[in-house]
Amino acid sequence: MKIHNLKIEEEYLNAIKNRSKTFEIRYNDRGYQVGDILVFEDPKEESGQYAVFVTYMVSDERFCKENFVTMSIKPIDEVLYQISKMTQEDIEEAIKVKHEYNKNAHTNTVAKLSKMEEQQ
Repeated sequence: MKIHNLKIEEEYLNAIKNRSKTFEIRYNDRGYQVGDILVFEDPKEESGQYAVFVTYMVSDERFCKENFVTMSIKPIDEVLYQISKMTQEDIEEAIKVKHEYNKNAHTNTVAKLSKMEEQQ
């Protein structure tokens, strides 16, 4: 898990705060992953920061521009509340799902690289 401090325009920050915007599209120069925390800050505003948790990602070039990622996000307070209600069994299942997601992402990346090598 990484914490990413990001600048964002006021219009989009407000939409995230009022929960009408539940995704973020970014150039993937930071190696974003499910489980990361995005801390948004409007550079023109000094009203503080707003943190969200990355819950899902799509980087498939059929749906995103090359080197871009679409991330599903949830406000950090919502995630912390859900975690507080989890049983040990729920936590273990969540860890298994995250490991499976990472394994599939790695497999897809290796397959893409192999295909690129074949084309050259």
